[in-house]
Amino acid sequence: MRIISGKHKGRRLVAPKNLPVRPTTDMCKESLFNILNNYFNFHGLKVLDLFSGTGNISYEFGSRGAGPITSVDGDFGCVNFIKKTATELDLDITAIKSDVFKFLEKNKFDCAMGGARRDEEKARAKERFFSHRDEFGQWDPKNQRPELWNIFNGRKHVGEHFRVFPISNWTEMDVWQYIYQEQIEMPSLYFSHKRKVFERDGVWYAASEFIQNKPDEVIEERVVRFRTVGDITCTGAVFSEAESLEDIIQEVAASRTTERGTRADDKRSEAAMEDRKKAGYF
Repeated sequence: MRIISGKHKGRRLVAPKNLPVRPTTDMCKESLFNILNNYFNFHGLKVLDLFSGTGNISYEFGSRGAGPITSVDGDFGCVNFIKKTATELDLDITAIKSDVFKFLEKNKFDCAMGGARRDEEKARAKERFFSHRDEFGQWDPKNQRPELWNIFNGRKHVGEHFRVFPISNWTEMDVWQYIYQEQIEMPSLYFSHKRKVFERDGVWYAASEFIQNKPDEVIEERVVRFRTVGDITCTGAVFSEAESLEDIIQEVAASRTTERGTRADDKRSEAAMEDRKKAGYF
């Protein structure tokens, strides 16, 4: 990984190979911080980095002058690497090994912000801007408060908290049109490219060392792109010739499936997403 800006700009960091994380690409980070630069002065900004992995995002904030930064991850190896790197770079980062949901519960946060949208998946359509969670971090669709126009209900009991989704009403089309309007650079995964893939249960997955193929699954090279990017073991590709933002916008306008329609983790049952949210999923 590489720090892309700030006092450690250009510094390359090499994490141990056996850590259970997906790297965040330079273009992803540039896109994120291009947006944040318009709204925040990073100097002295307090940051809570949940699911921090190897600390890639924490280092970017720290290099820009943010601090204190709290990085939370459930993997001992990741936490040790963050502590070691923060010391080497003299960054104000505290790494904590903890299950993220238990961390939120223990520290009694009033709210945690996320980027979910209602059009992602049918269970998300029941979500509110202020999504209520009980004292166990669980989501109950029957216990969501009505939201009239822009009037939000943030009242809660001790131990409860909210997950707040500011772009809940945005659609996939809104996101791509915003990216096009702001000319935000995007990772190549989102554009069409040749990749070795195989079909399983009607979904085309990327061939990788992390997936064991069945005897009848043939690996082919196809031109694909990814509408949603999650873990490589559960994220399906779509056939696409979209090589530009304009192409993607036209493709999304003609699509009849949801953005997460190729996610295997959403297909485990009719209520897969809803069940995960009841268990504390963000």
